[in-house]
Amino acid sequence: MTEIKYPLAKETINEEDVDALCKWLKSYPRLTKGQLTLQVEDKWADLIGTEYAVFNNSGSSANLLMVAAAYFCGRIANKKIVVPSVGWVTTISPAIQLGLEPIMVGADSETFGIDLEQLEEVCKREKPDAVIYVQVL
Repeated sequence: MTEIKYPLAKETINEEDVDALCKWLKSYPRLTKGQLTLQVEDKWADLIGTEYAVFNNSGSSANLLMVAAAYFCGRIANKKIVVPSVGWVTTISPAIQLGLEPIMVGADSETFGIDLEQLEEVCKREKPDAVIYVQVL
């Protein structure tokens, strides 16, 4: 078996977290858009100086919301969006779902992030309106 040098995921929830979640679910059996979520959205909006903030259930949903908002507000007029070649399918999926033209850029061999030299070349040649950068490690 090959030893994994760069784990892409690890355990982040401990027993104390599980116990707290179970206690909370027993007192409030609802997983989405509860009162606490609305309070945190309001506090977050105040903290960053915006009128509104919207929390999502996952990074995947956040990616779709981000790209859709940019597209429908006219920020991605030429329909070209740069995405990394290394990452998750949910990084490129919003572009495909919205009928945009995803342009994949290679990865840096040390960080697995977007290769900045290739990104510069692609930006000069394709003139994309957006770049989605993913921090893989």
